[in-house]
Amino acid sequence: MMSRYHPLRDHLFRGNASRWKAAFAEIEDILGGPLPASAYKYPAWWSNETVGNHVQKQGWMGAGYRTAELDLAKRTVTFVKGG
Repeated sequence: MMSRYHPLRDHLFRGNASRWKAAFAEIEDILGGPLPASAYKYPAWWSNETVGNHVQKQGWMGAGYRTAELDLAKRTVTFVKGG
């Protein structure tokens, strides 16, 4: 089953950058639709959990990235390659 967040994973694979600071709007363009309201409100939505069933983490962790430098006020997040 394809996750809604696979386009983000594919984008990160193709870019292959060690770091990518992305605006939420850029991520929404890649996904082809809006992020959920919780992505704008809760840092936990962007967590790098290794257990649990948050499908959005597949978007970055599936490509070998973790999130860092989340700024909800500026609506940006940085993806960093590796653990």
